[in-house]
Amino acid sequence: EHDAAPLRKPTELEMQDAILTTVVKIASARRPYQVRGKRSTPRIDETGYSEDGIASWYGRKFHTYPTSYGEVYDMFAMTAAHKTLTLPRFARVKNLDNRKSVIFRVNARGPFNDYLSIDLDYSTAYNLL
Repeated sequence: EHDAAPLRKPTELEMQDAILTTVVKIASARRPYQVRGKRSTPRIDETGYSEDGIASWYGRKFHTYPTSYGEVYDMFAMTAAHKTLTLPRFARVKNLDNRKSVIFRVNARGPFNDYLSIDLDYSTAYNLL
């Protein structure tokens, strides 16, 4: 609610898959947390994890604010928010209507409602159209 798309489209560079690197998972990113009265517990083992669901995107409302992982949110950085994946984490999402897929980095918590599976940053979502 009250979010808006950026004032420009993502550039070609901003729509490239995230580059897979070795990441250090911090202990605090694995702790259970509570938002709006709902408790979530991050996964310890993500081997073979797959989920079908609905994705949303978030943009200017959170741009430049800190993520759950402590990084500054950039709506053009090929990142996303997930309720239970360990932070940080690389993942792939696929648009089942057109079969496009992208690799991105999960660095935040959310979405905080029951019907959405993941919140993509603007570039990640735009890349799936």
